[in-house]
Parts: sequence; structure tokens; C-alpha cells
Amino acid sequence: MKKENVVARKGREAMAKAGGEWKRAAKILRGWMRADTKLYREMMDPLVDQAIHSLLRSLTGDERRASLRVRALPTLTGRPTANPDPAFSDGSLRRLAARHLAGLLAFPLPGNGNLLLGDAVRAQVSEAADFYGIQAHGNARRGRWLRLVAGALPDGRRKVRDALDVKKLDALRQQANAEVGEADVAEAS
Repeated sequence: MKKENVVARKGREAMAKAGGEWKRAAKILRGWMRADTKLYREMMDPLVDQAIHSLLRSLTGDERRASLRVRALPTLTGRPTANPDPAFSDGSLRRLAARHLAGLLAFPLPGNGNLLLGDAVRAQVSEAADFYGIQAHGNARRGRWLRLVAGALPDGRRKVRDALDVKKLDALRQQANAEVGEADVAEAS
């Protein structure tokens, strides 16, 4: 049996306690996080790690350099490339490939403290995939809903609160849910 993501479980509990009202659920979950250091760390550590990882990769440019030289990597396997880059010897390509691999293995997984992809086992990687899948699905639903809201506004000057009532907003949200598909868990819409 797969271990459930603590953050996702607490999110569902907050939604249930709030009667499905996501703003109330957010306040409840925020309160629980402030009262429970472990829950706070479970949710925030992966986000902080990802931000740090992203910042450092953007500063070093390793990701960009690696993607620019990807066409030369087959020389590491002994297969010649059609257009090898003369600026890179096999030694520098090996170093580049090793740095790229190290960067991939250093990807922080959510919900597992400071666990990196390279140190994870199948169940931990699956749990991380589920975490991102749930977020992606919810973001797709929210994105579709906001596109429907934007399309329902009569002009570019009127605010949503002045042009659309709660009934219309909820109908658009339900339409977005139907178009994208309901999430497996109760989450903020």
C-alpha cells in the first residue's frame, strides 16, 4: 500500500473541515502549518529547495550550456555525431555530462525533507510524481476557469466583481472542472 503524501492528506482534511470552501480551507491549513513545524517543513522545504536549485542553475548557466551541447553527447557512447563541436574534447564532454547528471540527481523531491532524486527509491519517486500531478491538474483547472472568466467580461475596463455575480463565477468554475476533469482529491478551485 502506497504511503499517502502528508501535505495532500492535510489539504483534504482542511477542505472537508471548511465544507469545500477553499479560502476557509487555506486559512485552516495555514493555521495547522504554523502550529505544526513538521507539517510546515513538509510543505515548504521542497519549495525552498526548488527555488534555490533553480536560482543556482540559472546563475551558473550549466543547464543552458548543457542544452546547447546536447548534440555532441553521443560521442561519449562511441557513436559519432553528424556535426561534432570542435570546441569540446571528449574529456570536456564527459565533465559536462557528469555535471548534468549531478544536477539531475540533485533534484529535490517534495514531502520528503531533504531527499534528492538520486537518493530516492521507487515509492518516493512515485509519491513525488503524484504530488506534482495533483498540482498540475489543479493548476490546469484554475487556468481554464480564469480563461473562461476573462472571456465572460464584457470589456477590458470592468472589474470581475462589477461584471459577474457569484452564480456566473461558479458556473464558469464548474464548466472548467468539467472540461479539464475533476481532481482525484478535493482541492482549491
